[in-house]
Amino acid sequence: MDIQTYIGFIGVNTYVLIDENNNSIIIDPSENALSILRNLQKNGFFLKAVLLTHGHFDHIEGAIELQDYAPIYIYEGEEQFLNDKSLNLCEELGKIQSGKIANYKTFSSGDLKIDGFLCNIKVLHTPGHTFGSCSLLIDGKLFSGDTLFYHSFGRYDFPTGNFNALCKSVVGLLDNLDESVEIYPGHGEKTSVKEEKLYNGLYHYAKNQL
Repeated sequence: MDIQTYIGFIGVNTYVLIDENNNSIIIDPSENALSILRNLQKNGFFLKAVLLTHGHFDHIEGAIELQDYAPIYIYEGEEQFLNDKSLNLCEELGKIQSGKIANYKTFSSGDLKIDGFLCNIKVLHTPGHTFGSCSLLIDGKLFSGDTLFYHSFGRYDFPTGNFNALCKSVVGLLDNLDESVEIYPGHGEKTSVKEEKLYNGLYHYAKNQL
């Protein structure tokens, strides 16, 4: 699996994953989504799906345009964020949502099969940043959205956020995944389960409290 990273609005990481048959998915498309799609098409890659780790605007902005090319997937219950500017933070970020996201499907925890995409996808519900935040374990790589960052963690003071839930999510990820798993967060640099078990402050705080 090839992983490409594009940095968008307020530093969001948009990830493109390409399998051995040149089929691809996009995770958390920001405002540069159409240029990413054109680059995929230019190089003979086929977009099969767009996966969202949660519904905040910086992570879903490109889905408005990409929905014409592939279905959008979001965790069940989190779809309420897609077109609600108070929930998806358009209002707070001073952004204008240019259209509605209508071509979407919801998923729940467990294995997710995308037709034509060969990589194994497991959805992990990791609430705390938002109620429907999830992390995606794909061929042994974790895409953690805004739940877990390098030596840090996501905010919990936005609508549907919850500090206790975030603590449980971070501990659940780090205690249940192999230490060798690489973590690709929604913002910032790549890390690993081993690194975060050593240096993530929220993990150590939560382990003493839970």
